[in-house]
Amino acid sequence: MDNELEQANTENTDTQTVEQNVDGVELTDGSSEKVDTSKEVAPTKEDTDAKQLKDFLKENPKYQDDFNNIVKSRLDRESKKYQTKLAKYENIEKVLNAGLGTQDIDESETKLREFYEKQGIKMPDKSIEGLTNRDYELLGKADAEEIIESGDAEEEANRLANKGYDKMNDREKTTFTTLAEYLTKEKKKQSLKAIGASTDILNSKEFNEFASKFNNSTDIKDIYDLYSKVSNKTQPKVEKIGSMKSTEADNTVKDYYSFEESLKFTKEDFDKNPKLFAAVEKSMPKW
Repeated sequence: MDNELEQANTENTDTQTVEQNVDGVELTDGSSEKVDTSKEVAPTKEDTDAKQLKDFLKENPKYQDDFNNIVKSRLDRESKKYQTKLAKYENIEKVLNAGLGTQDIDESETKLREFYEKQGIKMPDKSIEGLTNRDYELLGKADAEEIIESGDAEEEANRLANKGYDKMNDREKTTFTTLAEYLTKEKKKQSLKAIGASTDILNSKEFNEFASKFNNSTDIKDIYDLYSKVSNKTQPKVEKIGSMKSTEADNTVKDYYSFEESLKFTKEDFDKNPKLFAAVEKSMPKW
């Protein structure tokens, strides 16, 4: 039986057997060129071997378990080799951290690079051969999504923040930025829930454009309160005490209104005097 499997699989017992459909698939390097499927492409040896193996197992399903065991055995052997090599690198990392006073291998590498570059020694490129900036960005986002799913977003974001943005590699920078955006949005959700507001508003283009006019330090609850007044969203029926009327005798509108002053206006104030809302909107970037 092993001989039959070897003949069907040749040297590729661990080759994946997933068939790819390339019809109309755009290239992933940013080019608008599409794969021309009108011309036949000669199959590679790997493709041929994979097809032969797939056909063999389809015709002889009784050998499927044996094939799975062969693949598992090979993967187990490779895994043991990897674990052995990883243990060596972990020991080296511990030595470097102890000797250089660093926290992780990335920090150790940065210190060593700086030291040897000052000695005039040219250091190899940090990037992994074959990976582009886009690849690092995708890997960083994938790392962030995995961290968020595990529930460790805040802990990992703090770890990276303590490391320092300038000391992060490109992948870590993307991870950190993604985690920071996620945590910021979660904090906003909690604040809105506290005042009984729907968190769906954070997906509103109109609201986000309005919120972008404020400083990052402005509480989302205050932004929501003001947004409710200047939009057609849930409006208070009763006029608030101390409301600053723009319809005074002289109908004067100032050039600038502080954030606190703006919060005192109602939608009725803005409806009666459009110039007032224009003045408040013009004041927003200065808050």
